[in-house]
Amino acid sequence: MGSISSLIKRFKHDDDSAAAAELWERYFSQLCDVARSRFGNQRAMEADEEDAAAMAFYAMLDGFTNGRFQGVTKRDDFWKLLVAITNRNISKIRRRNQQLKRGGGHTRSQTPAEELQDEADAQAIVDLSDTIRAVVSSLPSERYQTVFFLRAAGHSHEEIVEKTGQSKRTVARQLDMIRQIWSKQE
Repeated sequence: MGSISSLIKRFKHDDDSAAAAELWERYFSQLCDVARSRFGNQRAMEADEEDAAAMAFYAMLDGFTNGRFQGVTKRDDFWKLLVAITNRNISKIRRRNQQLKRGGGHTRSQTPAEELQDEADAQAIVDLSDTIRAVVSSLPSERYQTVFFLRAAGHSHEEIVEKTGQSKRTVARQLDMIRQIWSKQE
């Protein structure tokens, strides 16, 4: 058994399926517990906590394979991202359940304006994803990427200082540079 950080590194850099399997073994039941508590008494019609956890785990591995989540190198960051993805999956499952209770979305057709809005929302997500990739690839080092992902995850400046071990001024300077790079991408 390796450390979580080394397993993440092995999977990200070597596409090591044994590392992925070991991460699965270590985290899947815990992730199911998180999903179970989040579902509470509301049971899904089409999916359950294991489905939500499995989808989250797959999304995480897919993200690693496709070069996303570069800043995720440590156990805590890995766990937080897994939980965040699981929570989003549960929200999607709940929305889908509500649709099924109301006729599965087949009770009326969308108006042309609603269809255009859905397409615009999807395009906005794609555009944002492209911008994030461009910003991350433009950052000068992994430290900047770590600061970027911590800030994007909602961490305060003080929390970033604490997590990275850098000075307040260094983190402020890095965030300023990230903002400049972001504004050039928009």
